[in-house]
Amino acid sequence: MYDDRSWIKATVQSLYYIGQMTGSLFCGVMGDKIGRKRVFYLAIVIQTLCGTLLTVAPTWWLFALLKAGTGFSQPGIFGVAVVLGMELVGAKYRRLGAVVAGAFYAFGEMILAGMAYAITDYRILHAAIALPSLIFLSYWWLVPESARWLVTKERYEEADVILHKAARINGSYVPDRWWEQLEMSQNSKYTSFGLFDLVRTPKMRMRTLICFFLWPVNTMMYYGLTMKSDLGGGNLYINFAISAAMEIPALFVVYFLIDRIGRRQIVAGSLMTAGICLVLNWIIGDDVSFYWGMLQMMITKGAVTVSYTAMYTYTSELFPTVIRNTAVGCCSTIARVGAIMSSYMALWLVNYLCATEYRASAPPRRTTYAARQNSWVPWLLMLTFPYVFHSFQNRHVIVARTAKMGGVRVSFELLFG
Repeated sequence: MYDDRSWIKATVQSLYYIGQMTGSLFCGVMGDKIGRKRVFYLAIVIQTLCGTLLTVAPTWWLFALLKAGTGFSQPGIFGVAVVLGMELVGAKYRRLGAVVAGAFYAFGEMILAGMAYAITDYRILHAAIALPSLIFLSYWWLVPESARWLVTKERYEEADVILHKAARINGSYVPDRWWEQLEMSQNSKYTSFGLFDLVRTPKMRMRTLICFFLWPVNTMMYYGLTMKSDLGGGNLYINFAISAAMEIPALFVVYFLIDRIGRRQIVAGSLMTAGICLVLNWIIGDDVSFYWGMLQMMITKGAVTVSYTAMYTYTSELFPTVIRNTAVGCCSTIARVGAIMSSYMALWLVNYLCATEYRASAPPRRTTYAARQNSWVPWLLMLTFPYVFHSFQNRHVIVARTAKMGGVRVSFELLFG
């Protein structure tokens, strides 16, 4: 319903994105300072607390503040978790990690559509959404810290425990006191890194600025299509579920192509596809059937999902371990600008232009330009993670370190890849 108080709905949603913006910066920086696991668990606690209090909020402004709190926790739960997952697996399994994370997100959206259809009272609905978060409190004992992050902090004994446990499960072998050989291979001591290092050198500055452009474009399209799936007509719940279901085949595209054609190509191609769909919609206008409009929306949503999923893997690989979480957090912070714009853009289009949902998502010219800009980002195809900052600057391709210990040639790709 869009009346003279519809601005409250847009404001509540925008405060959620503002919470995401501040949470992205906080979780990104603190994830590199105090560890991925601590920030991840803190975000779980905040989400559980704010989500539960949403069910009893007496006023809309208190409801909005609590929504901002849940938004603050989201980057720590999803963004930090993605980085943590990427760092716990080797290069061979990164695509699987990104796709699995995206698949569970899509399944969650479909479940939410069913819950919203079945539960009409918003307080009961929020309670049903928040209570399962209590299960995640057990993650403190189930999820290990990132071994790569522990190595950057020279906490080798803690990393050794995690690696030996992983080796036992995988039937592999980790030499005793492997860090002694590792320390011998290093030419310099680790130093502290922060936000400034994202723009310290021309190469890093270019990568950072391009990511800062790509993320808001992706976010504006993704949330515009997701939140306003009812603007083209039809049933709100069915449209939302279809929009979420479209992400599943898109994730299969990511899984089968991201290691075959490369990160840059799949991001550029998906953004170009979304841009073309939006341009065609702009040209054709409203003289199309509902089903043709839904098909356009599904193709656009699928293309955006491909780009969004690939960008998480891509961005993680563009930056070294010591500032990786900071980089992803800052990109997510900038991306919230696009999310906030999508809330008010959709409201403005409904009130003044009566536009369809795919017009509410993003200007097509900006999307097409984003695909062109992406071609400047260096090629990354099965590239191991850069680990030490100075080596990242001096080499185009970082090769996993190996060392001979006790007659066994050991690869440290688990730590550096």
